Amino acid sequence: MGVWFIVGFCSGLRGEEFPLIELAGTARSLKFLSGLPTPHFCGQMKGNRNSGARFELPIASITSGTHLQPGKWIKRLIDITHSEGRTQGRLLQRTLSPPQPCEFQDDFFTILEHVQATTALISDTLVIREEAGILR
Repeated sequence: MGVWFIVGFCSGLRGEEFPLIELAGTARSLKFLSGLPTPHFCGQMKGNRNSGARFELPIASITSGTHLQPGKWIKRLIDITHSEGRTQGRLLQRTLSPPQPCEFQDDFFTILEHVQATTALISDTLVIREEAGILR
């Protein structure tokens, strides 16, 4: 879920676009994390699903100001996925094929509820499961 949050924040992908990220193309691009060109997500996103065209969305190694490290999170997920023996298909894969955002919804809420319970970042009066959603 760390990848879901950081990718959403840094890339502007919407919830229904996350399951479209391809594992193999994204993994191949990680060799660029330490230099140019920039590594990228591969997939049929940003309106390219119907044409069959692939879209490559750059991944920042580190963001300025916030110092988030999306490249590190992506590399970690790909390393875990490869160690489990999966090298093809979608990057964010669970049970359904193709993967669907609903498979990640409960984890998404659980993390937000933990942040709400342990910090002051999310108001206690906000009902997260009514106000937030993985597709928003």
